Amino acid sequence: MKKRMLSLFAACCLLFCASCAAEPEQTESAAPSATGLAAASWTPAEEWPVNAYTEGVPIPPGEVTETLLAESGGFCAVSLDGVSGGEAEAWRGELAEAGFRSLAGVEEDVKGTVPSGTVSVGEVYTDGSVFLSVSHTGERLVIYCAPAEQ
Repeated sequence: MKKRMLSLFAACCLLFCASCAAEPEQTESAAPSATGLAAASWTPAEEWPVNAYTEGVPIPPGEVTETLLAESGGFCAVSLDGVSGGEAEAWRGELAEAGFRSLAGVEEDVKGTVPSGTVSVGEVYTDGSVFLSVSHTGERLVIYCAPAEQ
């Protein structure tokens, strides 16, 4: 269980850093990346994915732009644009109402990288059946979903 939490926290940090990075010049999806046991790549999407990883997770605000599904690696990730800080905070409230509790979190002032001057937030949640790693910077929300080990 501790090893799984450490892996989840590392993934949270990775997604957190990725969401803070500058936007790539190209309009294509990011290059494939290896995570866990399988290689997977971000694919363009327009709808919230419905699968075993996202079951029970309140649908967040914003426009789904990309998803990453690695069933053999045991996770799903979703990137959404157009999510304000207030909307992200309200959605985190919906997580609490749905039975998720915060396990860890970090806030960082992102000076010079985000035009609005907002902070970057990264948190890990669980409801006992799934772990969520959530990062929010500017108008981008990235969510990583993985099943909790019983």
